[in-house]
Amino acid sequence: MRKQLPEVFCKRIEGQYPDDYEVLLDAISNEPNVSMRINKAKRSKESISMPFERQVPWCEDGYYLTERPNYTLEPLFHGGVVYPQESSSMYIQHVLKQIESDMPQNPAVLDLCASPGGKSIVVSSWLNGRGYLVSNEVVRQRAWILRENIAKWGGVNNIVTNLMPDDLCKKTGLNVDLMLVDAPCSGEGMFRKDDVAIKEWTPARAQECADRQREILEQAWPMLKVGGYMIYSTCTFNPAENEENVGWLLDNYDAEVVKVEYEGDWGITAKEHEGMAFLPHKVDGEGLFVCLIKKTDGRVAKSPKTKLSPKRYTLSAELQKAVPETEAYLIGENQVVALPKDKAIAKEMAMVAMLGDALWCGIPVGEVLKNNIVLADELPLSQGFDKTALSSLEVDKQGALEFLHGDIPTVDVDNQATGRVVVMYDGIALGFVNVISKGNSVRLNNCYPKEWRIRMNINQ
Repeated sequence: MRKQLPEVFCKRIEGQYPDDYEVLLDAISNEPNVSMRINKAKRSKESISMPFERQVPWCEDGYYLTERPNYTLEPLFHGGVVYPQESSSMYIQHVLKQIESDMPQNPAVLDLCASPGGKSIVVSSWLNGRGYLVSNEVVRQRAWILRENIAKWGGVNNIVTNLMPDDLCKKTGLNVDLMLVDAPCSGEGMFRKDDVAIKEWTPARAQECADRQREILEQAWPMLKVGGYMIYSTCTFNPAENEENVGWLLDNYDAEVVKVEYEGDWGITAKEHEGMAFLPHKVDGEGLFVCLIKKTDGRVAKSPKTKLSPKRYTLSAELQKAVPETEAYLIGENQVVALPKDKAIAKEMAMVAMLGDALWCGIPVGEVLKNNIVLADELPLSQGFDKTALSSLEVDKQGALEFLHGDIPTVDVDNQATGRVVVMYDGIALGFVNVISKGNSVRLNNCYPKEWRIRMNINQ
């Protein structure tokens, strides 16, 4: 049975796709596919027990599943090994592969509208420790969700900011080689998954989105270097938000579109300005529009005048083993982060973090209190953390869920261990417990962030 879709929307789709609009509208009523990405920096597919069906054709790390797992009760999800992601949005990985040879050795990348973080983790895996990625989100609550997902995936050179595009440009003076603009849109491409998006859709709101997208592009454009690339995308079928906005950008700025090569059997529909449309009756995924644009000339953002300067911090030998191949810096008065040994990259990251009041930067080491460092709760999740450098305790799945729930896991602890101890499940670090030993008694405190804890019943 077809969903109740707005009549105005259906009429427009009929005009856009007169030959197959009926089958497209029918597809919106079908059950969506289930797909996820694997963090191969933490685990291989072969070592994960999930209901795999087949690989997503345009993403080597993405897989379709035969059914949706209960991610809340899957410790590997909380440990950043797997991430539920819509398959069409994984296409960014294919675009990145095409422009790889035209990128510098250490690219600076901005994901401008990044929450909840799916495209950022694609970029983070592609960078694989090179350069750095700034993931920005305007809405504060969504920015904290973005921060959580970035932390769990564990990329080492990530920054999370919570600024309007214009403020991000003026405050930080960012100049990036690659920019992702997954613009806030009318959400037509998500109608199959989200009935709320259907209820909220109106022609006026769709036009408001198109106008807002132009404002975002206008404010963001100076942050892209000349010769740099922008990947513009939306999850809508609306030409005003897609092809027409790309045309507006080409008319008003020094830019050119770049053709992305792809396989004919992927079901992608070619659009004006070399745009690519993912239509749910042709691809195994939701609705998406993508276009690759190159900046050929024009103004770039200038670094603001400031007296701020990143300060190095000397870690103990034990902590340096925990974050090898990094240098420690102070961000603010007492936050210690581990950044790349490449001083130019480290300085850029630290400056962006300080000027942009970042919610996240590099590898969080901890907070300096009375000349001691209280280790950051998120430290064990980083791909740059050496879990063998600190004491650890291994838990089974029930113990992992108890820990993630905020309880004290049922586990034997060596009464010689004290301080922060890494909780490990199936070889994956989940977080810290604080071990307090007095004589023959041992007490554990759960250090897993309260806002991340499982709230549902774990004994199902």
